[in-house]
Amino acid sequence: MSNTAKAKGQGQAHDIDLLLASNVGAFEQWLRAQGITVTPPDKANIARGVHYWVELQGCKPVSVQEGSGRNARYAQTHFRLRPLLSRFLASPVASAIKDIVRPTAPGQLQIVVSGQLQAPSRAVNGEVPALLQANRAGHLLSDADIDRALAIESPIPEAAEVKHVFGVRVAGAGRKGMTVVAHMKVYDAPDSRRLVEVIDYPICSEPGALQSHAEALFKRAEALPNATILVDVLDDGLELFQNLQAIASLSVARYGLTMGMMLPKSGSRKRFTNLRTECTVRAAEAIKGGEMKLMLPIDPVVGDPFVLFGSKTPYHMTPDARFQVAKPSEIEASNLPTADLLEAICLAFHGNELPTVAEQPSEVEPAPAPAPAAPAPAKPLDQYLSDLRDDFAATCPLVWDREESMAAFANRRWVYAQAMIDARPQ
Repeated sequence: MSNTAKAKGQGQAHDIDLLLASNVGAFEQWLRAQGITVTPPDKANIARGVHYWVELQGCKPVSVQEGSGRNARYAQTHFRLRPLLSRFLASPVASAIKDIVRPTAPGQLQIVVSGQLQAPSRAVNGEVPALLQANRAGHLLSDADIDRALAIESPIPEAAEVKHVFGVRVAGAGRKGMTVVAHMKVYDAPDSRRLVEVIDYPICSEPGALQSHAEALFKRAEALPNATILVDVLDDGLELFQNLQAIASLSVARYGLTMGMMLPKSGSRKRFTNLRTECTVRAAEAIKGGEMKLMLPIDPVVGDPFVLFGSKTPYHMTPDARFQVAKPSEIEASNLPTADLLEAICLAFHGNELPTVAEQPSEVEPAPAPAPAAPAPAKPLDQYLSDLRDDFAATCPLVWDREESMAAFANRRWVYAQAMIDARPQ
């Protein structure tokens, strides 16, 4: 096909947040190594921001273009490239590709990954071949990525107004590994980047008494002028969060995050299947991009520190080109190591704007010795509504009356959560 403006100038549907701009060149090289024709644009299309055209069977050439606005750090890629992008992003080529060579002339181009020459690609059943077609999974970070993030200076500008964020990952009977609290400075730059510096680990130990952990953490956060505590409420994390919520304070914001919450397939968060995946992938991108300064705990930790930072955290791309990080239950079932430090740090990258002040507690004094609320009615809910109800229960503004039992207080939270679901517009 000829590379003319007419063939490509018509309205094309593009994805705006799948391919990082830094990987545009690597993606082009990867395509060429698969035997796919990639052609440069003419002057008219260069002016429109087109990087190159990709020739696919059965359709006109499709483009990879410059991003714009808030998505300028990503390239725009035609929707017909999604299957190829899914394979490219799931391979080490996305970050480790160095060169393509032709060992013999004439002959096929071959990819060099981390200094190793890869086997030539082959067409299968007329489909576009992929270098790692059989391995659609991978790891988000390499040891080199983590080592670099440990060595760099803080990416946060001097004198910038930062937020102090504590990310909490709780271990226990249903979750192996360590209980970790990561203290981070967070700065949202004008260009929409979130810059993070890990400065301390107030808690980094084997599972312990949740009440004492909550009190120690709260004391640490209360001493800061602008602090937010974010807790992964999986398993024992919910109990620690409830202990934090029971401490009266107007200066410390406390939020529980249901990390398994599914995300919509459209909008700015469509690249991720759920909140855990979004936080983990965004943290990995920040580490790769020099936007996060890591540090090791002062006390020695059990296990490989690179693994604790996520060098063995598995992920894959779904058929609709969305990231999916392995669930804790899958990691447990496969007997894989846990990324304890990364799971605490990544909470700073949730998709909501970080709060700056705590929610105000109710000004109405509770009646003495309140009677236990009626049990919340049990209703069959789909997974999305079930996760939403968990969020309401974890973050509801009710305040614990110290004269009531913890069980009665927990029941009042679930009644509140069910009422929010029942009142939700259909």
